[in-house]
Amino acid sequence: MSDPRILALRDPSWISYTLAENHLASLAELLEQPRGGRMRNIALLGETNNGKTTLINQFIKKHNPPLDPNKDHVTRLIVKCDMPAVPDESRLYQSILASLNADGSPKETPDSKFRRLKMILARLGTRMLIIDETTNVSAIKGARLQGLLNAIKQLGNELEIAIVLAGLPEYMNVIAQNKQLANRFSPLLLPRWDDGASYASLLLAFEVTFGLKKPCDFRRKTVVTAVHSSCEGLIGETGELLRRLARRAIENGSECILLSDLQPESLKSLGWIRPSNRARLSGM
Repeated sequence: MSDPRILALRDPSWISYTLAENHLASLAELLEQPRGGRMRNIALLGETNNGKTTLINQFIKKHNPPLDPNKDHVTRLIVKCDMPAVPDESRLYQSILASLNADGSPKETPDSKFRRLKMILARLGTRMLIIDETTNVSAIKGARLQGLLNAIKQLGNELEIAIVLAGLPEYMNVIAQNKQLANRFSPLLLPRWDDGASYASLLLAFEVTFGLKKPCDFRRKTVVTAVHSSCEGLIGETGELLRRLARRAIENGSECILLSDLQPESLKSLGWIRPSNRARLSGM
């Protein structure tokens, strides 16, 4: 029978840290702003696998009322969707509708989709729309880009809801191409971690969730630096590597993560490849 700790590793716990809690507070303040014709918005910016989606999901978990099938009226304060892989106005509306299980006909016009969105979100009492994976927007230009940015602006204006866009740091350059939209978005940054005291504390926070029977070597600077180098300062990569190491420590009975576990041959046996090396391999 599998150790229950290994099963728990498949469902990662929320790891709190100061910057994340500050950003959660900023999002909560945005959610609570009074409705109006010029809503404040946020662009949550960070590199791939550096905690944007995890932070968003934690925010939704804290603030969206739980679904109760016995209630006559359903409330969803926060609605989240992904930016379509090939984004435009119509596909954006379709993505939001799909997140609400309200898909329409493939022939439905953008205007019809928008009217349905207004009706559904008003009925749900929605106060915030989060659009994740906005990196896809960087691939479009010209009139098509302006049409998409205008659609985002219209959603905020007519629905009187706050909008959160989550993407790479350079996404602010895309937003800046629509001056009216850019003036309404404040950036929240999730930078890469350095290998200082805060990163060491982060590793200790992860360790607590693993339930290992012996203390790990995360109080040693050499170990913190080794983890940081292997994960390149990205929190998502850090969590993934530590969970793999924790699973091996449980399975082989060592019950801790040591400096020896972070040597090249040991990491290779785990199938671990540094993020930048993965990117190079994918381009071959």
